Amino acid sequence: MENVAYGVDDNSIFDYENKKPIEMNNAVYGYGIILKARNPLNYNKPAFLLGGLGTLGTKAAIYYFIKNIALIGNELGKKNFGIVVRVRIASDEQSTERLKKYDKSY
Repeated sequence: MENVAYGVDDNSIFDYENKKPIEMNNAVYGYGIILKARNPLNYNKPAFLLGGLGTLGTKAAIYYFIKNIALIGNELGKKNFGIVVRVRIASDEQSTERLKKYDKSY
């Protein structure tokens, strides 16, 4: 994928541009990302990536994307974007919330 908003390493989600990690409380939450970026194999079709830190973060990203795909489309349209979500460890993916302060679109 090209022109991505966020990256994930073993311990954090970080802004791909400046490499700074987002603020996280890993003792309480699992974190995930939803990305729409340029597909290097076909520039006419976007690529989507849903993932996270561990299984819980990945489940949170998938759950949020499925439940809110229309909202995301209405808000961000054809733009590439990065969205960060979190879910309480003591709960399930239905408690997933979007951390709008980290929304990036371009």
